[in-house]
Amino acid sequence: MSSTKDKIYNFLHAIAELLPPQIFRQLKWNYYKYSNIKKLTHEDKIFGVLTYNFEHIINYKKNLILVIDRNIPSPDEDSGSFRMDQILKILSKKFEVIFLPTDLLYPKKYLKMMQINGIECIKPGNYYDVEEFFRTYGKHFNYVLISRPIVARDYLPVTRKYCVNAKFIYDTVDLHYLRLQRESAFKSGSQKRSIILRANKIKKIEIQNIKSVDQTWVISNDEKDIVSKLTTNVKVIPNIHPVADAVKDFYSTKDILFIGGFRHTPNVDAMLYFVSEIFPEVLKRVNDIKLVIIGSHPPQEILNLKSENIIVKGFVEKLESDLINIRVFVAPLRYGAGMKGKIGLAMSYGIPTVSTTIGTEGFGFSGKELVIEDDPINFAESVANLYNNEKEWNLYQFIGKDFMNRFTPEVVGKKILSLFES
Repeated sequence: MSSTKDKIYNFLHAIAELLPPQIFRQLKWNYYKYSNIKKLTHEDKIFGVLTYNFEHIINYKKNLILVIDRNIPSPDEDSGSFRMDQILKILSKKFEVIFLPTDLLYPKKYLKMMQINGIECIKPGNYYDVEEFFRTYGKHFNYVLISRPIVARDYLPVTRKYCVNAKFIYDTVDLHYLRLQRESAFKSGSQKRSIILRANKIKKIEIQNIKSVDQTWVISNDEKDIVSKLTTNVKVIPNIHPVADAVKDFYSTKDILFIGGFRHTPNVDAMLYFVSEIFPEVLKRVNDIKLVIIGSHPPQEILNLKSENIIVKGFVEKLESDLINIRVFVAPLRYGAGMKGKIGLAMSYGIPTVSTTIGTEGFGFSGKELVIEDDPINFAESVANLYNNEKEWNLYQFIGKDFMNRFTPEVVGKKILSLFES
């Protein structure tokens, strides 16, 4: 059963697409301000969050970048957050980074992580609304980086108005309309029509965002090809993955693993599909094997998958012990868009991987780095073959892990910072 927090989260994101941007912005701003009025002073002293003045930064820092995203990154919960967390760390090497989470939520755990990395967060404080903040300080920003379509739709107009000296960058994360279009192929009736309508609406928003900025970031060359039809200044900023130093050998590992945040519907679909169509075939071919499912916010339909051969762990804060002990990673995604962080994570830990074609998008795989199968029987056979064949397993471990060296913070970080040199 979904938690109250999840229901509120889903409701806010549903109405975000329906209300005019300025009204939705003001509702969230006022809700936060008046529901937290007694907490502000105490929390601000603890975390040093921007609330009452900005002068202590603008007086001594010339390179200022404002980053706006849906929420403070929670890098241990989802791939998008992990990527943004890495981007913020990279930007902080060159800029004083100011971050605005548009959900106006400030979880202590993740807020502390931001502060440790020297990143300041904006809170409503005594500002009447976000426009007052930008009216006062917008002219000091050199760059504004806005992530995700609804966030950009809501905040591009006000930042364009007041951040008059800034260059604007739109980070698509992935093309949301493309993911929705693909999802609609697996639905029917009114549900299918609803998703298609939403995809068309999001597509219009994404196109408008792309046309309203100086530069657009996409996550893969596949999506660059699409966006380049709309604008010339498109840069590929992929997922970022530190590569693990040590890996275990074949006989020190067991079981198969799936990781994915379950607020993301493609992950829910992938596990329901895998357990229904593929895993029974794996069990026919491999003795004494378990499927381990890890991911934040699992809905009841995922929790109900628990059985003798299926372990549903839900959210796991520190993944390393699970990752280093797993023999095979599976990514049976049937729809989605962008790069799949789960695959990059698994391969950076040297876990041989079996994925559908959709799951491999954006990496530039040659086909030698992992096994790609779309047919459920072939997928199951490939899992069993990797699980039982030490020679094959060792080969995929070596090639896959080596491939991930092109997505390290050092490599991608150099590319990101080079975009700000001219």
